Amino acid sequence: MISSVNFEYAKLDGTYDINTTTGTTGNYGDLMKVSGKFGTYYGLEDWIDYDLIMRFKARATTIETGSGEKLPTAEKLFMGGIGSVRGYNPYSLSPEDTYGNRIGGTKRASATVEASIPLSEAAKMRLAFFYDYGMIGDNSFSDITRSSTGVVVEWQSGFGPINLVFAKALDDEVGDETASFEFSMGSKF
Repeated sequence: MISSVNFEYAKLDGTYDINTTTGTTGNYGDLMKVSGKFGTYYGLEDWIDYDLIMRFKARATTIETGSGEKLPTAEKLFMGGIGSVRGYNPYSLSPEDTYGNRIGGTKRASATVEASIPLSEAAKMRLAFFYDYGMIGDNSFSDITRSSTGVVVEWQSGFGPINLVFAKALDDEVGDETASFEFSMGSKF
């Protein structure tokens, strides 16, 4: 099991152009970011005499700024890809401005349920089936909600863990950038 809570405070100085025609400017705001992460797994071999591992992971982040203060886009939250909702391109899920540009959100949450079975013990490979659910927004968590399902081939190679992800977006909408294959290398829980 792993769990963590992180607090981050940043004092941002500077101004930005609100209206380039009139020369109107605004101030960037201080920000307080709170993130939580929880993950657990449980092997069911003792119960069912089969090497089945169940995993659950959840993450949530919220960012607060002062009233009327702007948050730089680089500090905002995005969703999609490994680590949030597989089956969507990384960072492709986000609130948009009136022109359709992704501007990021201030609230994000995601959860994953996985079932992992052995594929080849000699090759140290497993097959995991997953369901991902995530939500992101600017004023609430549920402005955008998406989910996906798929399989992951997990290989404990001599170079470290390698994951091949084959995903299917379940509730994609027009304009969403979906991805049916992703690759990751390195440790993760």
